[in-house]
Amino acid sequence: MKSFLLSLLPALTWLAFAPGITSPAWAQAPFSFEKKYAEARAELAERHFDKALKIGRELNARTPDELDYWAVIVDAARGLGKSDEAEKAAQWMLNLRPEDVRGLERAGLVREDLGDLTGAEDMIVEAYKRAPPTDTALRVRLLNQMAGVFEKQKNLPQAEKLRKEAKKVQAAAEEEKKR
Repeated sequence: MKSFLLSLLPALTWLAFAPGITSPAWAQAPFSFEKKYAEARAELAERHFDKALKIGRELNARTPDELDYWAVIVDAARGLGKSDEAEKAAQWMLNLRPEDVRGLERAGLVREDLGDLTGAEDMIVEAYKRAPPTDTALRVRLLNQMAGVFEKQKNLPQAEKLRKEAKKVQAAAEEEKKR
């Protein structure tokens, strides 16, 4: 559950910067992918997984090669406990772009959900290797997700090491902002 909640952080962070999506003008705007994607991320942040899944499927049907729409499906399906759908969507992400961080992270989360901790570790480590050094939030999230996997594997020293590294990366980023 902890790793699942951590995986929702991008949606929650995104929601904090998108207050205009509930405005009357936004509601009257014609269909746009950006608008529907914003609605899906907002639904995820609000934990309305059924609504997010519906929107994700709609977007995916219109643009099946967009990883962000597949990610909405993975996140919403995981929230609803639909592991088969989450697994298929994560696999599509990997098929479309095998080295993309978004797909690797989602595949790792789904594997963790399914109890494949070795597979989860492999995927999340690969995602971390490909995470841009400047994307501190992503790197911290991936370090914490890896720590969660190690905790489930009863490798507490490695989990603690990763949690300390996550704090160190976060602190360095905050110090950099002050400069």
